Amino acid sequence: MAAESGLYVLGLTAQGKAHLTVRRPDGSWRAFEEVPLVAGDTAALTAVAAGGFTGDSSDTFFSFHACAATADGRLLHARTGPDGLRPPLADIEPVVGDRGEYTALAALKRHDFPEGPGPFTGLSVHGVTAQARVFRTDRDGKGQWGPLEELPASIGYQGGVVALDIAASASATDSAFHLVAVTGNGRLLHTYTNGRGTDVPFYDVEGPAGERGDFRRAACAAPEGHPEQLHLCGVTADGRLWHALHVGAFSLPFPFPGRRLELWTQLGDVEGQAGERGSVRHVACRTAGQDLHVCAVTADGRLWHALRRGGDGTWTSFGDVEGQAGERGQFVQVALSEA
Repeated sequence: MAAESGLYVLGLTAQGKAHLTVRRPDGSWRAFEEVPLVAGDTAALTAVAAGGFTGDSSDTFFSFHACAATADGRLLHARTGPDGLRPPLADIEPVVGDRGEYTALAALKRHDFPEGPGPFTGLSVHGVTAQARVFRTDRDGKGQWGPLEELPASIGYQGGVVALDIAASASATDSAFHLVAVTGNGRLLHTYTNGRGTDVPFYDVEGPAGERGDFRRAACAAPEGHPEQLHLCGVTADGRLWHALHVGAFSLPFPFPGRRLELWTQLGDVEGQAGERGSVRHVACRTAGQDLHVCAVTADGRLWHALRRGGDGTWTSFGDVEGQAGERGQFVQVALSEA
């Protein structure tokens, strides 16, 4: 069964509730709906992630995945059924393990879990704990979860992470899995693995993309068919929203064996092009073709949406999502996926 196409926007309110809306291809919005918890579960949510659409090997439809963390330290997951209804968010820690309280989540569909014929995909979920450690679990094409494991030191990971996001893309000749992270001292980091087996350790994005101050949040998205590229949106401590594009990399010749030069555009002020909407506190982004959708939450709890056009890099003005999808109170986080 085909899912409703468009941009899926999952917002978290200050009351600890998750609400889902869809921006359709014609620009109209579906009304917000609350994502339920298991009956009797009254826990407040502290973080949300939208994992996109995947199909298990036993399915004839594709499911939208949502993940959330609770104030009492649990990790929850839900996916749509063939009738499109959203089942409740249920605890997966009895299967994946307990790693403490989560302060940030990221989720993404994966294409490297082939299970039988057809485009069946898995789900990757990353979580940041209150101890600033990052753990990852994967759900394969049969619907089975792996254990939560901490990021390896081989990619330059040393802990100290307070926010992150993940993205992936593939072409006919290559693929890439990207991770961006914000550290407790405000640095903006990037690491990725490509289909040729090259692991690029964490490095400081502001080196090639420009210093913009202390970062607090980051989001990323990879254009389909261009695994070497990555859109990055970051929020600094002064409430500014920035965007840069990773356009590729090349290996340096002798006398710099093993060194790579990462190529970025300069971090640009998004609100300078999409309109001032106040102090930004949270951001999410996803690609649709070569366009980039960006949603931002401001300090007053408003949720905004803008589009960066891939053809010329221009931006639409930030629009008030609740003005079209319905008032839901003060938002504190947002997550995006595309169908």
